[in-house]
Amino acid sequence: MEINNDANYISINDSFWIQIKNHLISFSFKGIPKNIHFTIGFDKRSSNINLHITKNTGDNNNKPKITIVEINKTVLKEDFESLIITLLDKILLPFNINDYKNEFNNELTFISLDKLQKSEYYSKMPQMLIHYFEDIVELKKRRLKIKGDIKNRLDNFAQSTQKPSKILKIGTKTLSHHKGFTDCGYIVSKEDSINVIRIGNNWFTLKKDLNISDLLEGILEPKLVKDIIYRIKKALVLVKNSETFEDTRQYNDESIHLVRPYK
Repeated sequence: MEINNDANYISINDSFWIQIKNHLISFSFKGIPKNIHFTIGFDKRSSNINLHITKNTGDNNNKPKITIVEINKTVLKEDFESLIITLLDKILLPFNINDYKNEFNNELTFISLDKLQKSEYYSKMPQMLIHYFEDIVELKKRRLKIKGDIKNRLDNFAQSTQKPSKILKIGTKTLSHHKGFTDCGYIVSKEDSINVIRIGNNWFTLKKDLNISDLLEGILEPKLVKDIIYRIKKALVLVKNSETFEDTRQYNDESIHLVRPYK
């Protein structure tokens, strides 16, 4: 098998699938009807970016569709930096690097993802992954499907005899002097490894047990978040029971338009 760098559709068992195109990102996951999916649309013919729910039917030009929320592209572009900072505050958890260094007597190695991606080892990783996943991966044209026990395969890959030593050679044991303002990667100790992000001299890990409400409430009023979630639940039912776009046309007039201020 050869890796197709142009693959734009990935599915993992019956749990999740995603498709990326120039004008949209579509995805679906376990728990919603099989023929229904979410789409983030950013068609250049529209001045807005939107999130909508669609049902696949026999007529591709007349699918049931309900738009949940939309925002003007210019507004989003102007506010993008501040929104990202707000979201990062919800996602990141401060990590005390000095305490961690003391716990392991400074026997730590930081592996930068940027440095890893530029290494000779990184260029060989796709073929190594194929070796561990080939019998559960199906690749046809631009569609990649994975069916099988992914966790055990990843564990076997992570514990391969050649991998750890080669990756550690890429890392650095100096965690107090940095190149660049930001970086991300792994801090490896004798016991485990931790995903980290560095911003300046500050280190962070990712918060656990985050949900969509937590993230949305970082940038939107709680009442608006509830309205969006309610509209999603309502749209799922309406789209499921519809057969054409005309069946859902009236509900698109109720879409939520995000404007400043968000909070």
